[in-house]
Amino acid sequence: MELNEYIATFTSGVLTDAETYQITVKEAFLTNLGEKLVESEVISSYEVGYFRKLAGRRGRKIEFDGYSYEDADGTFNLFVVDDIDEPELALTDSLLDSLIKSVEELVYSGIEMRFIDWEESSPGYMAASEIYRLYQNRSNKEIDIDLKKIRIYIFTNKQISSRFKNKKRDTIYEIPVEFSVYDATRLFEMAKSGFEKEPVDIYLDDYNIEGIYAIKSTEKNGEFESYLATIPGQVLADIYLEHGTQVLEGNVRAFLSVRGKINKGIRRTILEEPEKFFILNNGITVTSESIGYQQTEKGLLITHIGDMQIVNGGQTTASLANALIKDKADLSKVQVMMKLSVLETHDVSVKLVPEISRASNSQNKVDEADFFSNHPYHVKFQELSQKNLAPAVDGNQYQTEWFYERARGQYTVEQMKLTQAQTKAWQLKHPKNQVLRKTDLAKYIMTYDGYPQETSRGAQAVMKKFSNIIQGSNGDDGVWAKNSSSINSGYFKDTIAKAIIFKETEKLVSGLDWYKEIKAYRANIVAYSIAILAHYATKQKKSIDLTKIWNTQHMYEALRYQCEITSKEIYEFLTSDDRLTLNVTEWAKKNECWERAKKLDLTIAPGFESTLVTIKKEKRSEVKEETVDSMTFVVNKPAYVWEEMKVWGKKYLYLNPTDERFLDLAIKVHMEGKIPSDKQFARIIKIYNSMVSKGFIDKTDLKSE
Repeated sequence: MELNEYIATFTSGVLTDAETYQITVKEAFLTNLGEKLVESEVISSYEVGYFRKLAGRRGRKIEFDGYSYEDADGTFNLFVVDDIDEPELALTDSLLDSLIKSVEELVYSGIEMRFIDWEESSPGYMAASEIYRLYQNRSNKEIDIDLKKIRIYIFTNKQISSRFKNKKRDTIYEIPVEFSVYDATRLFEMAKSGFEKEPVDIYLDDYNIEGIYAIKSTEKNGEFESYLATIPGQVLADIYLEHGTQVLEGNVRAFLSVRGKINKGIRRTILEEPEKFFILNNGITVTSESIGYQQTEKGLLITHIGDMQIVNGGQTTASLANALIKDKADLSKVQVMMKLSVLETHDVSVKLVPEISRASNSQNKVDEADFFSNHPYHVKFQELSQKNLAPAVDGNQYQTEWFYERARGQYTVEQMKLTQAQTKAWQLKHPKNQVLRKTDLAKYIMTYDGYPQETSRGAQAVMKKFSNIIQGSNGDDGVWAKNSSSINSGYFKDTIAKAIIFKETEKLVSGLDWYKEIKAYRANIVAYSIAILAHYATKQKKSIDLTKIWNTQHMYEALRYQCEITSKEIYEFLTSDDRLTLNVTEWAKKNECWERAKKLDLTIAPGFESTLVTIKKEKRSEVKEETVDSMTFVVNKPAYVWEEMKVWGKKYLYLNPTDERFLDLAIKVHMEGKIPSDKQFARIIKIYNSMVSKGFIDKTDLKSE
C-alpha cells in the first residue's frame, strides 16, 4: 500500500465514522488519531471539544478541537484538526502558523483570566480555566501539578510543505510552547511501523556536554550490556523538560501521575547540599536500545542514548526539573548516578523492560497492572476472536471476524502488505467497525460490569482497574490465575455483545435531538447508561440478553428504546445542580457519582423488562465449557512443558509438594494416558498460570507468536 492509497483509506474511515456516529468530521479525525496516540503512549488521554470564539487578544480567533493534561510532566496538550477536504494540497507554513496561533490565543485567555464570561459548560471555558489553575500553581513550591509546557498537536491528511521551516514558538508568560504535526507522511510511517511508540534518541552534545563517562559492568550475549555512569543534574532535567513522558517507562509515568506534592527531601538536597546529591540519592535506572560511544584516554564516553527510557528514578528526575523551574536552582553541582542497560533487540526490550521496572520500583509497591500488556489473557482472547466468527447478518452471505489487536496497530499493518484488491476482500471479513483494541476491551467490559466512573477516567485508568481484576493485585490472584478456562467462547461472545451495546449506544445518543443541542459529555452519558441498566438487571437477578445480541450482531429494539429513555435521565443526573463537582466530566469520574447513580429511580419500559433473561445456573450433570477448555489446554501442551515447569518451579521454590503431584498428573496424561478429574484439570491450569506469572517461559507460546 502506497502513501496516497493509505491516506485515501484513512480519510474514508474518518468520514465513515463521522456518518456512523453522527459527529463532525473533525471530531471523528481527532478520535481516530487520538486513540492511536494513547496506545502509542504519546499522550495519556484526550478530551474532544470543539471551540471557536473571537475572544482572543484584540478580538483574535480562538479555535481548537480538544485538550488534555499530562499529570506526570505538567504538559497541557491542545489539539487542532485541519480541514480534510483537499488532501492533495500541501500544508503550508502560513496555514500551519494560522492553526497554531488560534490555539495559542486560548492559552493567553486562560493565563490572563479572560474566559470568565464564557459559557461554563463549553470546552473553551473548561480548557482555559484549567490552564489558569495550573499556571497559578507554578508559584506554589509545594505542589507539582502545575503548567510546565504547552504542546499543540496539528492533525491533517495533507502533506507538510517541502519548504516547511520548523520555527521555535515564543514562550507564553515563560511557558514553553511546542508543536507536533501529524501529516499524511507521518501517519503513513506510523502505520507501517504498527503505531509503535516513537523512540527518544538523546544526543548529549545537544545538552552542552561532550558525553557521559561510563564503566561497563556486565553483559549477556544476545540480550544486554550494562553500564554505570553519572549524568549531570542539569542535563537530566533538560532532557525531561524537553521530552516529558516520552522518556518515562509506563510504570514510572503512572507513578508520577498520581503524586502532587514535591519530594521535600530531594528538593532540600538540591537547594542546600547539591554536591551531596550523588551519595544521598539512589539515582536512576535507564534502558536503551543502542548507544554511541568513544574510547578516550579517560575511558568510555557515551555520546548518544538511543530510545532512552527511565524505568526507575522518575521522582528524582521530576524533582530536578521542578527545582529548575520553581526555585531557579543551580544544578551545576548535582550529579546523578545512572544504571544504564542497553538491550540488544526489540524483542529483548519487550521482555526485560517490565522485569527491570518491576525489580527497580519494588520500594514503591509497583502495581502489577502496569505489566499487563504481555499477559497471556490477551493471547487467549485473540485466539477466541479468530475461532468464533460472527454470524452472517444484514443480508450478508459470509461470516466476519471481530479483529482483536493484541499488538498495537496490527489491523493496519495486516493490510499494508496487501494489494488494493486483496485489501477489499480482507476488509469484508474484518470490517473496521469490528476492530477491538486492548483499551476498548477494558472499556466495554468494565462499563457493563459496573465501573462507569473508571471508564470516565480514561483509557489508562480503566485498563489499570481491568487488569487488576484479570491479573490480580499480586499478579497471580485474579480471574486468570484462578480460572483461566472461564475465558472461553461463551466469554468471548458475551464480551462482543457488550462491545455492540457500547458502540450502538454511542451512535444512538449522538442522534438524539436533546443531545444535538448540547453535544457534550457523550462518553459519560453512554458509560453510565449502560452500567445502570446492567446493574438494574442484576438487582432483578437477571441479565440483558447478550446471546440475542451476539446472534443478531445488534442491540434489540426493546434495549435500544430503553437506552433512549435512560440516556436522557443520566444526562439530567450528571448535570444536576446537586453534583459535588462543578465540572461534569470530573464529577463522572468520582465513585460518589456512581453510588448516587445506582440509587436513581429509573423509568423502565415494560418491553425492556420482559426481555431480561434469567441467569442460568449449570446443573451438576452438565459439562461446563470451561472444563472442556481445561482438558483441551492440558492435553495440547506437550509433556516436556509440564516437565520443564516442574523442574523450574522446584528450582526457584515456587512449588509445594501438592503442586508437584498435580504437574505429575499432567505428565501422565501424555505418558500413561491417565485422565484427571474436572477439579484436577482446573488445579493444573491454576498452577500453570501461577508459574507463568512468576516468570516461567512456555516455549510453545514463543513458537506461536
